[in-house]
Amino acid sequence: GRSAKAAVPALEGLARGPDRDLSGRAVAALGRIGGAESAHVLAGLLRSERGEMRFRASRGLARLDREHSLAPLLEEATGDGPGRPEALRALGDLYRPIPLLRDRGEVPRGVREVLFTGLADSDPEIVGAAVFLAGSIREEKAMPHIVKVLKGDGQPALRALAATALGWMGRKRACGDLIDAMADPAEGVRAAAALSTGSLRCRGAGPMLLALLEEKLDGAAGNAAWAIGRIGYRPATKALRKGLAGGNASSRANAALALAELGDSRGAALIRRRVGQEKSPVVKTALVDALGRLGGAASLPLLRRLEASADCRVVRNVAFLGPDGLQNAL
Repeated sequence: GRSAKAAVPALEGLARGPDRDLSGRAVAALGRIGGAESAHVLAGLLRSERGEMRFRASRGLARLDREHSLAPLLEEATGDGPGRPEALRALGDLYRPIPLLRDRGEVPRGVREVLFTGLADSDPEIVGAAVFLAGSIREEKAMPHIVKVLKGDGQPALRALAATALGWMGRKRACGDLIDAMADPAEGVRAAAALSTGSLRCRGAGPMLLALLEEKLDGAAGNAAWAIGRIGYRPATKALRKGLAGGNASSRANAALALAELGDSRGAALIRRRVGQEKSPVVKTALVDALGRLGGAASLPLLRRLEASADCRVVRNVAFLGPDGLQNAL
C-alpha cells in the first residue's frame, strides 16, 4: 500500500548504513514491498562494493515481479560492474519454475544473450553464475558449454555447479558425462554428479554410485544412496543395509529411503531395529517413512507405538501399509 511505499526512502537509508543487521533487514523489507520504487533502490544496491549487500539486493530483486525486476537485472548482467554475477544468478531465480507457485514462462531473448556472454567470459565467477542461470532456465543449447566446464580444470566448486546444472536441465544425454564425473578427484564434484544421475534416473550409473556409497564419504555417500533408490539399482542393497548404521545423517536417511524404493523386505527388519537406536530426529523420520512405504504387518505395532507417543509424523505412514495393514490400523 501507500504507507509501505512511503517507507522506501527510509529503508534505503538503513540499507546503505553501517549496521549490517539493519541493512539486511531493510533490503529484505524492500523485496517484500515490491513495486518500481523498491526495484530502483535494489538495483542501486546491486552495484555496491559490499559483497553481502549485492547478494541481498539480488535476492530482493529475484522476489519481485518480473515487470519491475527484469530490466535492472539485465542492465547489471550486461555491464562489467561488481554486481554482474549476482544479477545472473538472480535472473536464474527469477525464471526458475517453482511447482505450484510459479511457471517459468517465456524466457526473454535478453536473458539468453547475457547467459551465453557469461559462459564465454574469462572470469570463473561470471562463468559459474552463467552456469547457474543455464541450469535454472534449462537452456539446452548451453549444455555443451556446461559439459566443458564439468570436464575442465576449474575450481571444484565450479565443476560441481556444472554437474548440478546438468541435473536441473533434465536431459538424459548428460548421463554419460555425469557418470564420468563420479570419478572426479574432488568429493564435491562426485557428490553433485551422483545427485544429478539420480535426478535424471541414469540407468548406467549404478556401479559408480555403488562405489561412491562404499567409499563412505559423507556428501557423496548420501547422494549416492538417494540416486540408487531413484534408479532402482538392486545390486547395491547389501551396501545400503550397512549404511543404515554408518556415515552421517544424510547417508543413513537416504539408505533407508533407498531400501524402501527397492522394496527390500529384509531391510525392513533392520530399519525397525534401527528406529530405537537412532538419535537424529531427521533420520528417525526417514526410517519411519521407509517402514511405511515397505509395508507389512511386522511394522504395524512399531508404527502404532510411535503414533501413541504423540509423534504425529508417523500417522501418514499408515496409508503406505496397504489394504490389509490399513484395515488393521483402523
